[in-house]
Amino acid sequence: MHDVEHIEILRAGPNEWNSWREHSHELPQLRGVLLEQLDLREYDLTGTDFADAHLEEVRLSHCNLSSSIWSRAAVIACDLVRADLFMAVGIAAQFKQCVLSREFCLQQFHKSYV
Repeated sequence: MHDVEHIEILRAGPNEWNSWREHSHELPQLRGVLLEQLDLREYDLTGTDFADAHLEEVRLSHCNLSSSIWSRAAVIACDLVRADLFMAVGIAAQFKQCVLSREFCLQQFHKSYV
């Protein structure tokens, strides 16, 4: 289950989120969260747990999503152009109608769990 405090910090904006990430040793827990029509382009989402989450029309382009967890997540119509998914895990994740940059995003994602 997601951490309510992490959701509140996320909604406070990129400056608040990135400052919290810089000073906290916690990995963000967004497991099972519903995120719709958000712009998260400037967020450090390294190591974030998105397992069982539902993201729809979320802008994640140029995000650092390395080592993030996407197991069983539903990611629909999201912008992932040039997102860094190095070492991300996505077992049984569904990416539908997403905009991806194949050379940068997909190759790194597939290498992380093959």
